[in-house]
Amino acid sequence: MSRFKLRDGTKIWYRIKGNGPFLVLNHGYTSSHASFAYLISYLKNDFTCLSWDNRGHGKSDKPIKETFEETAKIYSLPQFVEDCHELLLGLNIVNNPKPEKFFIYGVSMGGLIAQMYAIKHEYTLNAIGLGATTSSFNLPKSTNQMTGKIPLSKKGSKMKVSLTLTKKMLENHPDIFKKKIKENFLILDDTLLVLPENIFSSFNLEKNLQKLTIPVIILHGEKDELMKVDNGKRLSQLIPNSEFYSFPEVHHNINQEIPQVIAKHLKNFFLKRI
Repeated sequence: MSRFKLRDGTKIWYRIKGNGPFLVLNHGYTSSHASFAYLISYLKNDFTCLSWDNRGHGKSDKPIKETFEETAKIYSLPQFVEDCHELLLGLNIVNNPKPEKFFIYGVSMGGLIAQMYAIKHEYTLNAIGLGATTSSFNLPKSTNQMTGKIPLSKKGSKMKVSLTLTKKMLENHPDIFKKKIKENFLILDDTLLVLPENIFSSFNLEKNLQKLTIPVIILHGEKDELMKVDNGKRLSQLIPNSEFYSFPEVHHNINQEIPQVIAKHLKNFFLKRI
């Protein structure tokens, strides 16, 4: 595990584990590299897995400017994509002008980063995987919330965590629930917790996704309440060279609920594209 310093001085935490072609893993909002621990245990024999924490998350720097508006400028999906590319260039995973192609798998917000990365840097990729994500968002902004002064309460955090896991998972693994609550409070401060209004406010990737030529695998839980399964189906309709798989009784947190199943699908799909 190491930290890479971006041009703007932000230090990004990352870990490389395994053997084989590079597989870059992008986590979701208010999550971290830790969400891929189970998955990597099933992938590390076939891929060199790079897990990393977006700025503001996990063990990476969480820069805060003097005002919320200034802070919002450095927390956006295009910025996360740029951070990812700068990290890959710095680690020599992307070697211009003839890059060694690699794979990306992103979940939830990480899936958006993967899509935007593929749209901008498709030449670097063999294929991508999208888990529990969407192609567009339209979240109206609230003046009060955009002040950056509204904290996320413990009750709100518990509700958010419970929405990402099925009832069966919560009953069988209560320790995971407690751990996720603790992680959510350690990841971001109150100002960053309202930034989704800036990150997800309004975007639509559909026109650009229709132009992708690389293979794409789309994985989605049918019980997902945060990103409805119809979002995954829509992605499969938009992307020409794609395969879609859905999983009954699985919620938003697919990597922790069925890691072995997700790993199997990724391996079967990616290893054919080397």
